[in-house]
Amino acid sequence: PNTYDYVFHVDFRDMIIQKDPFEYMKKFPEYDAFLTVEGMKISECQCNSTWAHSFNELLLSHRHNFTDHLVINTGTIGAKYSTFLNFCLLMFTNTNRIAKNYTFDQAVFNYLYPYFIQNPLVKICHPSETPFIVTGEGVKRGHVDIKFDGNKVLNLNDEAYYIVHQWDRLEFAENIREN
Repeated sequence: PNTYDYVFHVDFRDMIIQKDPFEYMKKFPEYDAFLTVEGMKISECQCNSTWAHSFNELLLSHRHNFTDHLVINTGTIGAKYSTFLNFCLLMFTNTNRIAKNYTFDQAVFNYLYPYFIQNPLVKICHPSETPFIVTGEGVKRGHVDIKFDGNKVLNLNDEAYYIVHQWDRLEFAENIREN
């Protein structure tokens, strides 16, 4: 039996938890999933563009150019328990295939972005609009403005982000490491 309401998947190598992300998700019980965009379009990031192209090559039908969509970061996914299990199956079935190039879970989610934004059960969190998650890549590329108060990474409304992913890509990474 399931004893958890929510699950949170993270890349722990480059993740800082500043506040409890489950508290954020519980504020929005109408959503089953919480996905974070990095702030830039797929076309503005070479690795995501390459992954998008490689994923499209695998498809027998429903190919489309999705490089004008925002990058969904799959290093940070929060969801209700059953939705998260479905996401795991989605990632597994789309990445576990014989292909010329490796298929990354982020390419799959980026392909599905137009479906996610139309789904009323999925909350797409943009770091300029919510304090849920910010990614260092989006900040480094100039798509998200943030502050560092000497202790925590903040949005422009002085709210601490719950999660800072890819913190080591921020200009004040050494200051963060020291804290």
